[in-house]
Amino acid sequence: FVAFFFLREGRRISHALIEIVPNSYFELCLNLVYQINGQIGGYIRGQLLAVTVIASLSVLGLSFIGMPYFLPVGVLAGLSNMIPYLGPLIGILAASAVALATQGGMDMLWQVIILFVIIQIIDNVLVQPLVVAKAVDLHPLVVLIVVMTGSELMGIVGMLIAVPVTGIIKVSTVTVYEGLK
Repeated sequence: FVAFFFLREGRRISHALIEIVPNSYFELCLNLVYQINGQIGGYIRGQLLAVTVIASLSVLGLSFIGMPYFLPVGVLAGLSNMIPYLGPLIGILAASAVALATQGGMDMLWQVIILFVIIQIIDNVLVQPLVVAKAVDLHPLVVLIVVMTGSELMGIVGMLIAVPVTGIIKVSTVTVYEGLK
């Protein structure tokens, strides 16, 4: 809900912040707001790309093993994957429930579990570090460290906001340094 209102009222918030800045720092502040907007936009694009990749892998994998309702279950798995730790579990549980409810049996259940383990390995090793790190212009190792730190400090919420906050801090530091230099 907070993100929705920030996205909806972003321009008004930016204008209000810029209005209170002294004229001597106007250009620096305007550049800073522009850089932060670009950083947040890059993070959102990276997350959307990661969701698309995981949803596509899930749909393809579930259709390959012959599971009914593979499309909605795969899309749900991709969307829920945005939630650290809990998201992949939601995808596995949803696919497992469909496999058992449609007389897929234990054989189908094991195929689903193996498929989602493989997808999570791909996500954790390739997609998240490379796609999200590239989108926010941070080294993949930095992304992993800040997500773990965010988890320790604030749990799931910390994991969700760790990368964009780190990106904002990085861009702010570089922009202020260059502007004052």
